[in-house]
Amino acid sequence: MKIVNSGPNSLTSFGKETPPQFSLEVVKAALQTGRDLGLKTVVHLSGNLSVKLAVEARRHSIEHGFSWARKT
Repeated sequence: MKIVNSGPNSLTSFGKETPPQFSLEVVKAALQTGRDLGLKTVVHLSGNLSVKLAVEARRHSIEHGFSWARKT
């Protein structure tokens, strides 16, 4: 089962991203439904917060999943 959980992010402006489409609670519930049905779960995303939510939601896999490096 695949969930897309990030909006369009800029490929020309470093670090500019949009917030995830779904909250952690919604992603967890959706992925749990998939697991209950015996499905592998994948989250298609990009951006820092979307990656963090997917990891916390216990997905099987992440597609694309790039995260912006923080400037120090």
